[in-house]
Amino acid sequence: MFHEAGSGRAIKRNAAEDRHAQRAREFFQPFEQELFRIRMAMVSAEVDSALDSTGGVDEIGRPLNHT
Repeated sequence: MFHEAGSGRAIKRNAAEDRHAQRAREFFQPFEQELFRIRMAMVSAEVDSALDSTGGVDEIGRPLNHT
């Protein structure tokens, strides 16, 4: 809940503000999901690249792929 600075009272929001906030969340959700998917793909590519560059072993020669 949002609070006014120096006050123990919550800021009152009206129904129109609540509906607007909900519509904004619904609008941006697909973009956020796609951004998350892209970030996970980038991380996966970085991990794969790191495994390829090390030959799949750590600094002391232990295999990194335990599957």
